[in-house]
Amino acid sequence: MIKKIYQEHKCLIHIILVALFMYIVQTIACEIYPFGDKSLIAGDIAGQYIPFWTYFKNCLIGKESILYTFGKLLGGNMIGIWAYYLMSPYNLVFLLFSNKLIVEAIIIVTGLKFISCSITMYMFLKNKVANKFILAILCLSYAFCGYNIVFQMNLMWLDNVILLPLMVLGAEKIVDNNKYKMYVITLALSLIVNFYTGFATAIFTGLYFIYYNLLQKMEIKKLITRFVKFACYSFLGIGLAAFILIPMIVILKTGKGSSFMIDFDTVFTTNFNYIDIVAKLLLGSVNNEQLALGLPNIYTGLLTLLLAEVYFFNKNIPIKNKIFSLLFIVLIVCSFNIKILNLIWHGLKEPVGFPYRYSFVFSFLLIAIACHALREKNKQTVNWKTVIPITIINVIMMIIVMQKQYAFITNSRITISIIIMIFYSIMLILYLKFKNKTYIVLITIVCVLEILANGILSFRQLNHDKREPFVSNMNKYNNLITEVTKEDTTFYRMEKTEKFFLNDSLLFNYNGMGHSSSTFEQTQVEFMKKIGYNWYIYFPSYGYGNTIITDSIFGIKYKLSKEEEKYYTEQKEIDNYKLYKNNYDLSLGYLTEKKVQDVNLNENPFEIQTNLLNSIANTDLEYFNNIEPQNIRIENVRKEGNYYTGKTGESYIELTYDLSQVKEQLYFWITTPYSLDGSALKLYINDQYIDDYLGANKNGIIKLECNSDIMKLKLELNTDETVQLDEFLLKEINLTNFEIAYQKVEKNQLENIEFKNNQLKANIKVPEGKKYLFTTIPYDKDWKALVDGENQEIENSNGFITINLDEGEHEIKLSYMPKSLELGIAITIISILILFIMIVIEKRKNIGEKDEDKRMVKEK
Repeated sequence: MIKKIYQEHKCLIHIILVALFMYIVQTIACEIYPFGDKSLIAGDIAGQYIPFWTYFKNCLIGKESILYTFGKLLGGNMIGIWAYYLMSPYNLVFLLFSNKLIVEAIIIVTGLKFISCSITMYMFLKNKVANKFILAILCLSYAFCGYNIVFQMNLMWLDNVILLPLMVLGAEKIVDNNKYKMYVITLALSLIVNFYTGFATAIFTGLYFIYYNLLQKMEIKKLITRFVKFACYSFLGIGLAAFILIPMIVILKTGKGSSFMIDFDTVFTTNFNYIDIVAKLLLGSVNNEQLALGLPNIYTGLLTLLLAEVYFFNKNIPIKNKIFSLLFIVLIVCSFNIKILNLIWHGLKEPVGFPYRYSFVFSFLLIAIACHALREKNKQTVNWKTVIPITIINVIMMIIVMQKQYAFITNSRITISIIIMIFYSIMLILYLKFKNKTYIVLITIVCVLEILANGILSFRQLNHDKREPFVSNMNKYNNLITEVTKEDTTFYRMEKTEKFFLNDSLLFNYNGMGHSSSTFEQTQVEFMKKIGYNWYIYFPSYGYGNTIITDSIFGIKYKLSKEEEKYYTEQKEIDNYKLYKNNYDLSLGYLTEKKVQDVNLNENPFEIQTNLLNSIANTDLEYFNNIEPQNIRIENVRKEGNYYTGKTGESYIELTYDLSQVKEQLYFWITTPYSLDGSALKLYINDQYIDDYLGANKNGIIKLECNSDIMKLKLELNTDETVQLDEFLLKEINLTNFEIAYQKVEKNQLENIEFKNNQLKANIKVPEGKKYLFTTIPYDKDWKALVDGENQEIENSNGFITINLDEGEHEIKLSYMPKSLELGIAITIISILILFIMIVIEKRKNIGEKDEDKRMVKEK
């Protein structure tokens, strides 16, 4: 049995084994654990994907809710996370590993996806390439293409690299055999496993369908009929994926997709010189900077390039086919270069880092064309003499690239590429002339070594974390959180003054406030930024930004910190961290005398916090005492209005404050539009360095401590750029007024809060005069409320859920079910039924045709 299977699938088995061997060798050469101290952790793997994979596991074992979590910002819909990061079936591998072995799990999943790419490309090519060595080369070239090597840190994108050959094969089956099931199912899968790259594969497959039809001989009427059928099959595939697509579209409208900021003055500008892209076809053409601002990753092996060029000199291929193939290549290259076309492939949204996220389609197209290069007809194939001018042109182009002195590819690598290209050309010439298998074997060996070398060289250019520090830190924080959560099983929010990453709350399964992902709620992000929390791009976080007022309002019950925390009581010390309990914590909801009105978010965060607390407590108090500077001195700074220009490390602004009457916590804030990554300022108190301020993760309200009556706050410029600084605000918390407001609120809170399976339950006693239940659950129209079993309308109060209650004791039940998800599920079910009916009708038709054939045979 095994022998029979081996004989039937010998070529595929060999390809899989070689791909596995190449992957193992790459990990060894790059010193990946267990062969060294490095890991595959780079880019967003640590900060986003590992926490999301952990959340995925927690959902499947019942620790987390699938649709909604309080571990994201103040609470949020999780369908976007599922659609973008978690729908890959390969993620099931993570269930087999504990969090302590997550690094090893990533290595296995990455390897599985590389090997899967070779398998699906084999399925696409097996009936197109007669020579098994060429077939193996092309499959391995696809599996280890530049896109996969460079973007392997974005594992969720690789699923559509796997599916693309099957989608295109499905499109071909529609043309060749009028078979549609493969295309419909793979289209649906591509949109389900990752809607983002699925969008790109769908566009490419549509273009390929047009291209493939143009290569055929067909009447216009039949061609139109076929395109109509393809459109219907496409809608059916999209319908199958509707359960994830429709809610995803709704989420995008509230986040990144809330606006398409297209600069129409630049939409037809180009992104690079066309000669630049030639460099990306060569060996090892990548460095770390290429991830942020680089060129398309289109390396697919030098032999693939040579064969694709040879294709255009094969006399057995009609000139029409060559013209359309060339036009298809030109279209994809122009898509890379012309801004508006590039934006279309990215869903009309400029990507932040990792540009040209669809560039794997070029590698596929190159292979799809190259596979026909040596097509034989009547024992005739390409004339070996045509390889010579192709090689000469290639070498000249490489020499031109060498003269450009690109930072991402060295002259030595270009030289090696030239040598390898000449070797392939010589071997190909000899093979075409003498038909000796030895030359193809030599080509195969060198090609495997070349692709492997590219993987190793490229990988080493990228910044990857060492395994041990990452695992140690993760285990440390996990132990800290476990110590807290095992003793208090009630519902509460907690935070840390130190971050492992922005998604710690999902990684360690607690209700926190930070978040970073490509799917987020814009209104929540803006609110948290405005109220004074730290933020970077779209990603707010705890640490910088919190005051005792926000900690109280948003129910931060516990805090882990190495430093003393005012207004908190120390509970215990754990591994040099202290666990503190908030003296002024509130629950998830509390009663107010009147509906919390909209708070003006265009003021500074101290005013916003004051107005919000006054609205909640029905008071009119000041919670921050303003401290004016006694003196402001600038040194080596040019000041024009609120614009400051100086030299890094040589220029500063010094503010002197009298703190003789200050007893409570101090908070400092600068009103500024500054949003660059690098910090604008270095902050000193009485010449002692405190921290960088303004810039990535340094934007929020900062707590200050000073043990003397006079504080000299020095802001040293850390940039040569002109910086706009509108207000310097130093505030002292007015604890007396804050306690008055707190005592009015804390008497009437939600009790016995439970949150599970997207449902929240709690109890509340409403005394006379208290009318509204104000919660710190962000308002979402998809929440439904039951009060004592009766439907109750939820209201939007300043972006949060409010419920109008009568006097007395009540049981509150909130359930979350997005209407868009219900609609999507309904469409998916209808699509499944349509597909089932189509299959049944097709099967009966085939049976009828067979019966008719049998009848005709009998009659004869």
